[in-house]
Amino acid sequence: MGPESMDTPVMIRQVTLVDVDGIVEVHTQARTAYYIAGGLNADDLADPAQTQRRHDGWARAIHSPDRVVKCATQDGKIVGILSMGRPNSPTIEARKVGQLYQIHVIPSHWGNGIGARLHTSFIDYLTDSSLPTGLLEVWERNIRAQSFYNRLGWKPDGDRRPGPASSDYVFLRLAAPAAVAPTYTTEPSPASPVAGRGVAAEALRRRGIPVFPHYDLDRAAAALAEQERQHGNG
Repeated sequence: MGPESMDTPVMIRQVTLVDVDGIVEVHTQARTAYYIAGGLNADDLADPAQTQRRHDGWARAIHSPDRVVKCATQDGKIVGILSMGRPNSPTIEARKVGQLYQIHVIPSHWGNGIGARLHTSFIDYLTDSSLPTGLLEVWERNIRAQSFYNRLGWKPDGDRRPGPASSDYVFLRLAAPAAVAPTYTTEPSPASPVAGRGVAAEALRRRGIPVFPHYDLDRAAAALAEQERQHGNG
């Protein structure tokens, strides 16, 4: 049977604790599908204790300040989930890496582009957080997921950890798209807030000063110019 109709729009939103049961349902159906495809026994995956652990784990993720959890909904029903945030390992530099913990789509909605939209939300997270690298792990028998991430530019980084059925989880990395500097066909107008912000940001970057989204860039650049003028006259 093919994927369900996508006539109704799919929405991506932040989750709340009210969503946990729907999240667990999507997670359970998706993991069961890919583990069975990888050769695991369906009976071994139907342990109620595992379902409860998933419920508790998602509740912790939603509460955690280090995690961002979103879902895809259609007709008010959760059909996809995304979890991302700081790297799980303390050996990975959190200032440079954002981890994609999970993307799951309910199997009846596979092939409709929901996973790609959730992945775009992860890319937005990297960009908004000024993180140059994405990190994830995928079970090596999950060929569908590996193909999905490969198409999106993810590459193995050589690390792995033991997984079920004597098959490892392999770690993949992605270089986040770099911010594109504005291009001007004419001299930028000081009255233009977008052009002014781009010029101010470039002035700061040339001096090795990091730029964050909350900065008042024009004021910061003006203060820097005044300091340099006074220093030059001193």
